[in-house]
Amino acid sequence: MKTREKNKAEKLDDSNRLLQAEKAFQSSAIEFTNEFIDSEGNVLYATWQSAVDKKWEIERIKEIAAMAKVGDEWDYSNGITGAYRYRNA
Repeated sequence: MKTREKNKAEKLDDSNRLLQAEKAFQSSAIEFTNEFIDSEGNVLYATWQSAVDKKWEIERIKEIAAMAKVGDEWDYSNGITGAYRYRNA
């Protein structure tokens, strides 16, 4: 499999995706906190799960951003991101 280093546009795409995920998590965390306060600790499961999902998304994007190479196929164990992730970047 051919691999190459990530270019500037791909690195910028990673940064933009991380920023969007962080903003989504912040909104979810605010919603969770407000619901927690308003309901005296009885938070809806869906609100909690939304915050957890958004936190997981941030961690996944950070892992992908840390991968230095791009290839035809994903190879997490060798730090290679699939090229199709950046087709619209």
